[in-house]
Amino acid sequence: MAANEALTNPLGDGESKEQDPFYQRFKYYKCKKPTPDYSQVIDFYRPENIKDIGYAYTTVPLGAHMDGLSHQQSMCGLIPPAEWKVYTLDELPGFSFIKNPFQPNLHRRILHRCIHDFPTNRNRCNKLYNDFNLDSIQENIWDDSFELMRNDPSLKMKKTLMYKLRWVTLGYHHNWDTKEYSPDDVTSFPSDLAQLSKYITNVLGYHTYSPQAAVVNYYRMYSTLAGHQDHSEYDMEAPLLSISFGQPAIFLLGGDTKDTAPAPMFLRDGDIIIMAGPARKFYHAVPKILNSKDMEALEVSNQEVGQKTLDKNLNKDEKNCTNCLQLEECLSNKTAELFESGDAKQIAGCDVDCAKTEIKNPPGTPGHNPKSVKDSTTPCVCNDEPCWNEATVSDADWVLFEDYLNETRVNLNVRQVFKPGETFPDQMAS
Repeated sequence: MAANEALTNPLGDGESKEQDPFYQRFKYYKCKKPTPDYSQVIDFYRPENIKDIGYAYTTVPLGAHMDGLSHQQSMCGLIPPAEWKVYTLDELPGFSFIKNPFQPNLHRRILHRCIHDFPTNRNRCNKLYNDFNLDSIQENIWDDSFELMRNDPSLKMKKTLMYKLRWVTLGYHHNWDTKEYSPDDVTSFPSDLAQLSKYITNVLGYHTYSPQAAVVNYYRMYSTLAGHQDHSEYDMEAPLLSISFGQPAIFLLGGDTKDTAPAPMFLRDGDIIIMAGPARKFYHAVPKILNSKDMEALEVSNQEVGQKTLDKNLNKDEKNCTNCLQLEECLSNKTAELFESGDAKQIAGCDVDCAKTEIKNPPGTPGHNPKSVKDSTTPCVCNDEPCWNEATVSDADWVLFEDYLNETRVNLNVRQVFKPGETFPDQMAS
């Protein structure tokens, strides 16, 4: 049964009939007991499952979108765009999904910015205590939290400011009470984040994108985000860029009313979604943060099915294994297409012997470690702009961040507030 049919009334008869379809599905995936049926969740790491549950997807070729950039050029810390895996769904026009394109160093730097640099007294955040505001901290919430723990060894993370942090705003600061932006409440938008956002959107064909505001959300394992639209921006066509870090989550994306049952999908560490055009007005939500270990169990189960398919098709090749590095490169380019089409001939052009090679988590399949995908010879296009790779995060610091991320999902959400050349309406009128 297709997902749209299987989950139309997931709670059974009675109460759910009086609720809109969006909320029905939100409540279904929010539920802890009984555990929801995750087989009906879109998994872009297993494209073959998407059509099985009733959605039509397209793999996006990126070459035509590269404006002024070589098809092989990459921004520092991103794998080359030619290797990106980008998907769209026919049912959700304007929506795009990018499988984690980050190399390890950039991945660390962005998280360092989100966790350490952005929660400072220069920006805005949620109230951590009734009488607390960011002006009272010395440097940033992260350092203040660990200073407290160093001074009081009995103090646990749950008692610190960092644990209570839920959001930070950058650039034009969104007012959550009025749902508006103000010309009087703005700080400079981080130039490195602007550069990254422009590059990603440019690769996908949005060549005039101008990031002007951002929200960094910090989800605890019990957190949810109810169904809503983002409609405070004056430009409701420009892309909304959302990057996930830390623990995985289920993301729901519906239509321009709650009468449309939303599509559920997995978001993992490093994944990017873009909502532009019609999708910019779609209701969306996060009903559940998942534990990465639970996701690994799901991936192992799914991977066993995919691995059998891959091994079967590889064994049809009668060549002798002589160059496993070349095999990995071949698989990196071919495996995703193989899984999508089921056509063993897709890999017939590989000049290596595959039959005797044991392949664990090959590129393009569930479970593959993106940290192994790196192209140090690819030209960097940072030019004279601040480069994410100029500073690195020490292993000692990263241990602390990983401990925090074991119980946290960080979502970096970047927006363009105004149409090109425009500003606040009252300022334009004057």
